Amino acid sequence: GVVDITRSNRAIDETSRDKFGEIAHFGKVIGTLNQIKESSTDKESKIIVQIEQNSLLKEVDLRLSLREELKLSINEAKNELSFAEPWGNFNINDLSKIDETGFVPHFYICSKKRFSKSWEEEYPLFKLNEKNDLYFVVLSPKGELFSFPLTESKFPERTATEIEAEIKELESRRDKNEKELLYLTKFIPELKTESNKIKTELELYLAKNSGESGAENTIAIFEGFAPVEENDKIIDVVEKEGIYYIKEEAKAEDNPPIKLKNNF
Repeated sequence: GVVDITRSNRAIDETSRDKFGEIAHFGKVIGTLNQIKESSTDKESKIIVQIEQNSLLKEVDLRLSLREELKLSINEAKNELSFAEPWGNFNINDLSKIDETGFVPHFYICSKKRFSKSWEEEYPLFKLNEKNDLYFVVLSPKGELFSFPLTESKFPERTATEIEAEIKELESRRDKNEKELLYLTKFIPELKTESNKIKTELELYLAKNSGESGAENTIAIFEGFAPVEENDKIIDVVEKEGIYYIKEEAKAEDNPPIKLKNNF
């Protein structure tokens, strides 16, 4: 409701499409860095990132990519931990020892209500966890037929202790990466300058080559007028969305709409 919009189409080619992509990428990177800066409890990072000439965007991209990778790895490790914790520290080495004694382990999970005490009399059964559901292992001699009333459960490949150590290491890497990204937020003005440089190049290129490309390659152009007091809000939205935009004051020949004032 605050912007009066009209739409048109303009021909583009591979060069202009690439520049639009670069501008959109700068917009997303700058938006993410602004969010990191705003959400950080630290005013500035104590970590310094060494930046080679013309590699600022690359350094930021590497850390934003690592940020997503670490987030995914931590979530996966936490899911693995929630699965492994109920089994305690009964690990792969224990399985090898059982194998050496001539037995095969079978792992099960069931509710306390479903568990039958007769199973402890019929089978060599060992309970591993009784907090909520029952986690237990049943041993059977190698080479002998074995059957049990429940379906076997998958046993974790690593112990909870091992997974917790990995999570701690991943979180340490994440924290270091976040501090490096916080340090890189100080270069937001430089990133904006580089983005504006590409915008200028694109404007000159489009002006020079307008009408030369085929009609099948077009972009949608939205031209709008908005009250001056809404300027900061609109700029914030388009930059967060990675939208390429050109801003200038409206002239009389543009025939801008008139904002009506309600006195009631």
